[in-house]
Amino acid sequence: MAPAQPTPARVSEPPQDELNSLPADRRWELMRQETQYEAGERERRRQSRHQWFNGIGILFGVFFAAAGLVATALSWQTGQDELRTAREGRITGRYTRATEELGASGRERARH
Repeated sequence: MAPAQPTPARVSEPPQDELNSLPADRRWELMRQETQYEAGERERRRQSRHQWFNGIGILFGVFFAAAGLVATALSWQTGQDELRTAREGRITGRYTRATEELGASGRERARH
């Protein structure tokens, strides 16, 4: 980022008769300086507008990144819950099968 340049002090415009008394080259220089000042003002306004739009774009980017992180966290939590449920189901199934085998008679055990 370029360092901010000081804004030149504005001086009230001299009366027309004072301008007419100046040599032509000096009047030309004053007109050129005024034109450069106005161009600088336009450029500063353009940059300000550009920075504003960039700021809005960055805010949208941060918002969507945060939303993506929240969605990822929720998805991960759901996956962990499903994994826990599946593990508990396998353990329950093993205990159920073991209990059934313990309670079965010898002939039924041979079938399993």
